[in-house]
Amino acid sequence: MTDASKVDHLFHGLKSSFIKEVFRHAPTTSEEVLKVAKQEEVLEQLNYPSSLIFLNTRIHGRNVRAMVDTGATTSIITRSTLNTLPHGQIHGHAGNITLGDGKTTLRRYGWVDLMVKINGMKTHVRAMIVDALAANFILGMDWLTYYDVHILPGDQQLKLHHRRWLTIASFDTDTPIDARVDKEYQILPGSECVITLKITMAPAQNLYFQAINGQLQNQRRITLQDGLVTVDNSTLKVQVLNSSKSSVTLQKNVKLGTLSHLSFDTYCSTMTQVTE
Repeated sequence: MTDASKVDHLFHGLKSSFIKEVFRHAPTTSEEVLKVAKQEEVLEQLNYPSSLIFLNTRIHGRNVRAMVDTGATTSIITRSTLNTLPHGQIHGHAGNITLGDGKTTLRRYGWVDLMVKINGMKTHVRAMIVDALAANFILGMDWLTYYDVHILPGDQQLKLHHRRWLTIASFDTDTPIDARVDKEYQILPGSECVITLKITMAPAQNLYFQAINGQLQNQRRITLQDGLVTVDNSTLKVQVLNSSKSSVTLQKNVKLGTLSHLSFDTYCSTMTQVTE
């Protein structure tokens, strides 16, 4: 059977929801069809926001919390985290990489091979090295595909397969994510300002923003509230009040709160006050 015949045969066997995306990649061999179909299968499993799936891992004997992100084509580790770990040679050259949103650019410092244990199972990760992320270590689609990872959001678990090995790892749900100011803002006395916060994560809904505590707000002479938010293009927007009698400057990268995902048994509704 020719490659063209194999590709045509595999296309007819695909789930209808996969065909459009697989066709868009224009695969020419059966191996390419299966690779793209596998990636689509992983993405389809995620009713649970991928950017908020965290795992406890061990890298060269050290505990490191990892974020599983299907929006990342490659795995990534921060320089500060890598500096705390024993590791091999750093390869490649410095440059820039663009995240999946097509807008966020990070400085890259080459790549490194890491041995990462997930629930006792050894996995190998080739990670790009960058300055800063919402998570210190991100496992991307390269790792998910190679280890045939099945994500089970309802069970808060994922399954890893490699040759004869199989392991099941539970999500680490205690994972608030820092939300930081994207640029410098000047807020006039007694004024409110819509501030953009960056979190370097994939789009997600039904996230809970918890503002910094009252003491920190008083120190910065601002007031902001907790609430439900939506992440889009790695950012979210919050309203900040300057309740003082002088201007307030919010510097770039200042932390204004954290994000967390609501549990599956949490229900929310909007309440309005009716006046007569």
